[in-house]
Amino acid sequence: MRLLCFLFSIPFLIMADDGRRILVVSASSADYIYGAGATLAQYVEDGWRVDVALFANEEKMSQGLSPAQTRLVNMQEARAAAKQLGAADVILMDLKSGELGQVSATEMRAQLFALIRGVKPRILFIPDPYVHYQDDQDVVFTGNMAEEAWGYSGGGTFANELARMGLTPYGAPEVFYYSAYRPYRKNEGGETERAKFVHRNIAGKLEHKIHAAELLHQRNRAWLALRGRPADDASARQHARLFIEEMAAAIGAKYGLAQAEEFNHVAAAGSPAVAPAFTKRQETTQGNVLVITPSMRDALFAAGGTLARMAAEGRAVFVAVFGNEEKMSAGLGPAETRIANNQEGERAAKLLGVREVIQLGHKSGELGMLSSSELRNQVMALTRLYKPEILFFPDWYVHYQDDNDLYRTGRMAEESPYGGSSLFLQEMSYLGFPGAAARQYYFFVPFRPYRKGEGGEGPAVMKQSEIGDLLEKKVQAALELKTANEAWAAELSARSGRKLAAEALVRAFLTEMAETVGAAHGMKFAEEFNHLRPVTGIPAHVREKARRSN
Repeated sequence: MRLLCFLFSIPFLIMADDGRRILVVSASSADYIYGAGATLAQYVEDGWRVDVALFANEEKMSQGLSPAQTRLVNMQEARAAAKQLGAADVILMDLKSGELGQVSATEMRAQLFALIRGVKPRILFIPDPYVHYQDDQDVVFTGNMAEEAWGYSGGGTFANELARMGLTPYGAPEVFYYSAYRPYRKNEGGETERAKFVHRNIAGKLEHKIHAAELLHQRNRAWLALRGRPADDASARQHARLFIEEMAAAIGAKYGLAQAEEFNHVAAAGSPAVAPAFTKRQETTQGNVLVITPSMRDALFAAGGTLARMAAEGRAVFVAVFGNEEKMSAGLGPAETRIANNQEGERAAKLLGVREVIQLGHKSGELGMLSSSELRNQVMALTRLYKPEILFFPDWYVHYQDDNDLYRTGRMAEESPYGGSSLFLQEMSYLGFPGAAARQYYFFVPFRPYRKGEGGEGPAVMKQSEIGDLLEKKVQAALELKTANEAWAAELSARSGRKLAAEALVRAFLTEMAETVGAAHGMKFAEEFNHLRPVTGIPAHVREKARRSN
């Protein structure tokens, strides 16, 4: 993300002066300039702040450079071009160019939700996904996603983690759809029911647009080379100028002007209210704990006693539940099941001393159908908000794991420390949530003891937590999960051929598991984890020997 310099200017980024802010969404550094560059330059002159979100990393548009070199040069030129138009900032989402169709649309949409809710733009500029014969699929995917983000960002149904970060629902009241490289055909593009064609006279800002496009040297030369034409700097600049002049003239001729740009435009009736400024939530508690789990039941059965002890020590414990728990009931519909399990999970967490439960709401049993990086981004965002010292998550290294939700959740959670670097979630850094990562990691197994030498990342060592004084609190919390417990008892009753009472089953199971784990380590009742923390000064082979011995 390379945004350290932004951190010194965060107060300016999150203040919405008089509400005159514009957010531009573009697949590439060129699309928005060719489609709307002069109009944006005029807005800047009129006192508006313009920010640009680029979704593709531009690693493919060059001649003779490697992907990394291409990406670096094109991003540097993208910033220079945006500055020429007067844009305040460029936010790089950094997804692979030419492959946006391989990225989860909801993942991209969540990134844009964050920017829309944080920046609170009065106006959005987005690529028009409805134009005919669009051969650049990155433009189509970006436009579709951006339109959805515009529509959904004002509701409370999505992105619970953003709401926790202070990024509450907000929808931009006005949107301009732009067509990047050709005039609109009659009745083409835009949201069909509300969009209306509008045009802007750009005679006074045409040179600003041309100069911005000319600064995309590498991209312009590559464009010419792909068409078998001379690709020197002079030819590239001339091509950019002639192309933009011709398109501006063609659009202008439709409206009786010398040069123009045109858009499909949607605006709310009446004058929109000024958006309130975004204020980042401050989280000052030290030693926080963040638990990542597919269901409340998984975390409670595996680590309920340890979490209760940490809460009693004064640590703030937060639990992020990724599954919506709509499937674990006996006789209830999915919606009823979800509501009941979520409410019961909240009560169980409160009994343990958990400060807050974050329901992410993905479909239980189907987490393997979601983009791993989308899920990981949510953990990264919560880590940046809560700044936990300790992270709990399912151990996806255990043998014979038959719950794919546990596997998927654990795998992506272990990758989430990537968010401590500057390479991920640029939109979050831009909004004042810089990189953060936990210092200790607890891998947990919910429903059986560890086998010897099993689970955990290589350097992890087994750690036991004595819970004799907290076993009853753990059991009482687990008994709050009445809907899931009844379903579990019904399933085991059918398999065993005898009637099992849910409460007795839960109590007996948790007690036996705590006894079994404790007996292996000279304790009466215990929980165990693969534990990982930064270790210095101890050779890797010594750490590995210690792990195996446990």
